[in-house]
Amino acid sequence: MLQLNKKDETSKFQVDGSRANFVLIICSLISMVNVMDRQVLYIVLEPMKQDLRLTDTQAGLIQSGFVLSMCLFAMPISYWVDRWSRKNMIGIMAIVWSTFTFTTGLGRNFLTVFIPRFLTGMGNAGFPAAGTALISASYPENARARKLSFLICLPS
Repeated sequence: MLQLNKKDETSKFQVDGSRANFVLIICSLISMVNVMDRQVLYIVLEPMKQDLRLTDTQAGLIQSGFVLSMCLFAMPISYWVDRWSRKNMIGIMAIVWSTFTFTTGLGRNFLTVFIPRFLTGMGNAGFPAAGTALISASYPENARARKLSFLICLPS
C-alpha cells in the first residue's frame, strides 16, 4: 500500500492568511446552515402533521429516514471528499441539501416528504468531515485546534 508523506499531503492543500480565514468563515456559516437544516423539521412537525394528515409513526419515520440517510452516506461521501475536491464536494453537498430541503417543503403526502428529506440527509452527511478537513488543511498544525473550535462549537 502506498504511504503518502503527511507533510507533503498537508502542504499540498495549505492556504494562508486571508484566504484561510475566508475558508473558516464560509465553512462555519455552512455548518450553521447544516445544523439548522437538521433541526428545522422539529419546528414544523406539528403543523405539518395536521396539514398533511400524517400519523405519529409517519412523522417519526420522516426524521428517522433523514438520520438513517446521514449514517448510510457519511462514509462514502467522506471517502469522495478525501479522493476528490473538498471545496467542490462541500458546494455539491450544500446544493443537494438545500434543493431537497426546499423540495421537502413542497410535499403533499408522506412519500413526497419522506423521499426528499431522506435525500437531504445524504447532502448533510459529508459536511462535518469535509469542513473539518478543509479547515485543517488551511491552517498550520499549531493553529488548527483553535480554528476548528469555530466549526465544532456549533451544536450538531
